[in-house]
Amino acid sequence: MEIGPLEIFEGPQLLTLGLQAAPALSPRSPALTSYAGQIIINALPIPEPETWLLMIAGLLVLRARARRHQLSALH
Repeated sequence: MEIGPLEIFEGPQLLTLGLQAAPALSPRSPALTSYAGQIIINALPIPEPETWLLMIAGLLVLRARARRHQLSALH
């Protein structure tokens, strides 16, 4: 059985599961024939790589400007 990848968006998500077991091997040990259930997942937003890149670039620019301002204040 293969599962995924699942596309899950931000916010509460309802997943419905259904499984079926193999038939009983003997009359003395009957198998569970099926299962069904629901799971609610509260997904959090995960930034994409481009978002991280832009944020890091912006922080580097701010650091460079602060350093330049600090160096000009010393002279």
